[in-house]
Amino acid sequence: KYYQQNAPLAKHFHQNLAKLMSLVTGEEVNPSYVYAASYLEGAVLKPHLDREACEFSFSFQVDYQPEPADRLSPWGLYLSTKEICDASDAFGWEDFPPDDTGSKAVYLAGGDALVYKGRELVHYRYALPAGHRSTSLFFHYVPQDFAGGLS
Repeated sequence: KYYQQNAPLAKHFHQNLAKLMSLVTGEEVNPSYVYAASYLEGAVLKPHLDREACEFSFSFQVDYQPEPADRLSPWGLYLSTKEICDASDAFGWEDFPPDDTGSKAVYLAGGDALVYKGRELVHYRYALPAGHRSTSLFFHYVPQDFAGGLS
């Protein structure tokens, strides 16, 4: 996996998307940080909740290779509505088996984005198939009155 936090061009988009995120969430928000990641075959995203600086997130699919015929990335981002969260936020794969009906997979095409509350929904991805690569930008926002750190 290759990644970069607050890359200058991504940060420019991050600032300009704040008004849109405010419209979507129904409250004024401030950008906290943006994270660019390119995942290689075998990469996983372990089940987790986001930290405080990620109250609202845009997960933006930049590209997926090889490009699927229907343009939708076959590497689903799973969101769980399970109420298994505890103070440790320590989740294991055993909590999220592949046939889990408490989770929903979202498949994005290049240029699509998903808005979600990463502090409330456990999210994860199973292993990226062999020979595949996926690149995403993650734009994170906090409520305007947020007093914590932004990184």
